[in-house]
Amino acid sequence: MSTEGNQPIDTLRLSEVEARAIGETLDRSARKGTRADENSEDGASGARMLPIVMEIQQAGGTMAQYRVLPRRLGPDEITLFHGFFLNTGTACVLTMETLDHERVRVDATVRACRHAQGRVHEVTLVFKQRVDSNHFVRAVSTPSDTLATANANASSSAAGAIAEEVVRTAERLVSVARAGGSAESRRAIEGRLRQLLAART
Repeated sequence: MSTEGNQPIDTLRLSEVEARAIGETLDRSARKGTRADENSEDGASGARMLPIVMEIQQAGGTMAQYRVLPRRLGPDEITLFHGFFLNTGTACVLTMETLDHERVRVDATVRACRHAQGRVHEVTLVFKQRVDSNHFVRAVSTPSDTLATANANASSSAAGAIAEEVVRTAERLVSVARAGGSAESRRAIEGRLRQLLAART
């Protein structure tokens, strides 16, 4: 089994905040019509899940385990971020952790894979058996939620300003990550993004 120190290989090396920022960029692009995201209204989007271990059989029969970051979960499929491109039809096994910290193994097959940015690919997998997403996700506020709330309350200029800064900060974080910025710079931007999100709750 191909691992790093008996740990799943992390081809992304992204924090949760960075992954959420990339997801927000993809969602905003889809809303503008510049990119099609046929699953944008399906599944538990804007929710927090623990990282998932994805196991894939490689050429020669060896197994490789990868740490992947979930993006959207529904009863029949899951969309996640991975550092490699995966061909349609690739079979894999996902080890997912429930909210009660129980690990569940789920068989799945790659339905679609597209390049998101840099080394990040967005992969959609179809489950062989349906799952209950309520066992795995907990809803959280996202930049999209913040912006939607600000639009619904346009009379509040302060709320609108914070929402706009959330989007700008998320875009800046994505730009710094794409350019290979220092960990210190990324942590500083992540901290500011957390403060803004907290201000909207």
